[in-house]
Amino acid sequence: MISEDQIIDYLSGAMQGAERERFEDAVAQDPQALRALVEQEKMDAALTMLLARPERAEVKDSILAVIEGEAEVDVKSKIYERVRSETQRQAPAKSAGPWEWIKSLPAPVQLIGLAAFAIGMYIVGQPAKRSEQIAQKGATNELVLPVKLPDQQPRDPVNWPFAAKSPWNTPIGSGAKYADPVGIDLAAGIRMYDASSAHPTIRASSAAAPIKIYRGNDPDPVAELRIDPNEVPASTRNFALVAADGKTLYDITGGQFSGNKIVANNVVLADLTGSGMPDEYNAPTSTGMSDYAGSLCADEFKGPIRRALGAVFHPSILARTSNGDAHVWPATRTPGGWALPPTGGNLHIGTLLAIPKDVDVATIGVGSSGPAYEIAKAFQNYGLYLKRPLGGSSTGPQLGMCGDLRSANLPRDFPSQLAKVAGYLKVVENNGPNSVGGGGTPGQPTAPEFK
Repeated sequence: MISEDQIIDYLSGAMQGAERERFEDAVAQDPQALRALVEQEKMDAALTMLLARPERAEVKDSILAVIEGEAEVDVKSKIYERVRSETQRQAPAKSAGPWEWIKSLPAPVQLIGLAAFAIGMYIVGQPAKRSEQIAQKGATNELVLPVKLPDQQPRDPVNWPFAAKSPWNTPIGSGAKYADPVGIDLAAGIRMYDASSAHPTIRASSAAAPIKIYRGNDPDPVAELRIDPNEVPASTRNFALVAADGKTLYDITGGQFSGNKIVANNVVLADLTGSGMPDEYNAPTSTGMSDYAGSLCADEFKGPIRRALGAVFHPSILARTSNGDAHVWPATRTPGGWALPPTGGNLHIGTLLAIPKDVDVATIGVGSSGPAYEIAKAFQNYGLYLKRPLGGSSTGPQLGMCGDLRSANLPRDFPSQLAKVAGYLKVVENNGPNSVGGGGTPGQPTAPEFK
């Protein structure tokens, strides 16, 4: 059993060498001691900073009055005594450094920073063996740390694209207003297309030969990338290429391989760390909305999905706006070749659909886990953009989504589950003050930083 004196020696630096390593191994296997150590590191950092500044007389007196009272744990008093004795003695002169800069900051910033540093250094800095032990204990509910650690890791722009404040990554606002969609049979469900064959995404590889990319008859190439032509299926001429930097996307329509080059009808460059929206990214599709954006990666079927999704749709569901177009932002154009839609409906290219917040998606018939449930949660938290019309039969599902199905392992009843989810979709008419593009709902998970 780990004693309070051992914790004191460890925090004070008196414990060194092999003894310190044995102590750390023991702490990693003792949940109670680990909690105590983390708590004491927080208090140690706070007291050290507060007591080290003589001009903070009032704050110092208040802290001393509290700690000098009856302590719940003796170790708190012992740490306090050590901190007070250390801060009262004359510190040796030394050149200005990071510590001096930290002491010049406001007290709240110092406290928060030092407490976070103390906890982070202990948890993150442990060897891999002890980290694995702690993770295993947490997974079995044997250990609950006294602080909540971040649950989001730096993300890959290819699998989770666009900036955190992009509408593709901003949660629907708490003030959103919803309306019943007009002119669509949601009970027919949503068709799921395989993005890996419809519009695949291929990353540059140093092992591949360089390929020059040309736009139409332009004599100069748009770019030269090391791309394996075998990764682009013969079933499509629309695909996206990702440069070696992992964030530059070449959105290609009508692309064909010819020897060591690609000749495409159109090529649009996009920054996967940018907004993902016009005018910054005006995709080479008939509506300006990207096939790439809002398409599911294979892992996202397992959840969670923390971004807006996109849908293609049968043109019969569209309605004209007051100016005669059939599109609204973020779509930039209404494609030709379709019969003009009627007026009076509320579905347009660029319309955002969502499941209202008051719907408990765990009770709509898709369970509380699985691909359909994860998609339903994404519809509720972030929504579904109508991206562009797609021809075909008007019978059956009038909405379609794309996802990488190569390893999705969808259940057999997935189409019927997705139909249940679709039945709860509404048109987002008014997002309110906390809205897409305006901050999102407070407390809703947002996109972490990029790698």
